[in-house]
Amino acid sequence: MWTSDASVSTESFERKWRCASSTGAGVTADVSFDLVYAGCSHDGKTFRDGTMTVQKKVVATTNPVSVKAELTVKGQVNYSGEVDDFLKVDVVQTVSVDALTRTSGKVTVTLDGTIENSTGTYVYANETIELTAGVLPVASVQTGG
Repeated sequence: MWTSDASVSTESFERKWRCASSTGAGVTADVSFDLVYAGCSHDGKTFRDGTMTVQKKVVATTNPVSVKAELTVKGQVNYSGEVDDFLKVDVVQTVSVDALTRTSGKVTVTLDGTIENSTGTYVYANETIELTAGVLPVASVQTGG
């Protein structure tokens, strides 16, 4: 098992990351980092302040064979200047792969959490799409009337 702390800074933007991994009946690896905005602007008109924490985690097992990848984004960034708003995020995206071959197994993608700004909040309530090997998904068609 190993861990590492490091950071990279620019004038108004900073990234900090942490890493860890281990082995056993499978493999687990994760990395997380903070995106720190301190008066960050790309156009000199709108400025960002705040922190977003991003975590990427992968778990692979051998019995049964599966892989699960998880991406978590959480934090708040405030915008000021030409744009006056905020972005508050707390979202987890999970991708699971179970016993995938050309003719069997499945991949499941799930979103859970919220994204909020001054106009409102969007809620992802464990929204899931599942793809099964050898089966093409069919979109449902809705007609208005």
